[in-house]
Amino acid sequence: MWLERYIQMISQNAAISNGETFNTFLLNAQQDSQSEEPEDVTLDVYLMNGHKITVCILSTEQTEEILEAIAQELTCQMSMCIILVSTSSGRKKELKTQL
Repeated sequence: MWLERYIQMISQNAAISNGETFNTFLLNAQQDSQSEEPEDVTLDVYLMNGHKITVCILSTEQTEEILEAIAQELTCQMSMCIILVSTSSGRKKELKTQL
């Protein structure tokens, strides 16, 4: 009971409640109390241009880790969209395509 009050009290401090350590502690406590085992899941992300990307994540990952996985997948797909083409003069030219 005292621990709950303490956590409620310190969570009102923005510097603490926005900290990675505090949020990791709360997430771990929540997972321990629910005995949730991490499992591999796929997440479909639909882009504004109508395309879809799929990322593989753990069911217990935090939002920041999921967003990093999405950004990495977008970066990989964007890098594959750059095509080098040789011109008739022998110079190379980049063509960029959209996702």
